[in-house]
Amino acid sequence: MAGVRPVRLPLEYIYLDGPGIQSLYAQIVDSIETSRLTTTQKGISAKAGVALRLKNLLLKLSGVEGEASAEASASRTQTEQSTRVQTTEQTLLKLRTFLTESGEGSFFTDLAAAMRRVAASGEPAFIGIRDKFNAPQFYGGAIGSDSVNAAGYLVLEKGGPALGLQ
Repeated sequence: MAGVRPVRLPLEYIYLDGPGIQSLYAQIVDSIETSRLTTTQKGISAKAGVALRLKNLLLKLSGVEGEASAEASASRTQTEQSTRVQTTEQTLLKLRTFLTESGEGSFFTDLAAAMRRVAASGEPAFIGIRDKFNAPQFYGGAIGSDSVNAAGYLVLEKGGPALGLQ
């Protein structure tokens, strides 16, 4: 697990599937490798040479001198190229850090404070809270995730009687 550096403990989630496990892993790494290409090149080269010299050819055939040489070399080159993408969880962490440190008063960890800001300014507020909410799309005769997908949003209610299991 190269590149894993636990900077903080992951947030608590309920994981029931493979994508959930991938999300947990994505919280402890900076980026996920999306592709890797490894290229290996091997090469061998050789040279050989022979030289003959005739010595005293005109006087007499007294001798022949010879020389031989050989040279060989081998090489290997390996190149690796990878592509990485920053995880959604790390992007969200950077956004939360930016909003917290921006000093603009647009990120809240208290729902009541966020509601007061929206009521006073009409501007949007980002919240990062942990609380209990009612999700009426999942109670009674509602069809849960199909209802959420059809509507395009999840309704969360705060306060009042609980409509189902907590």
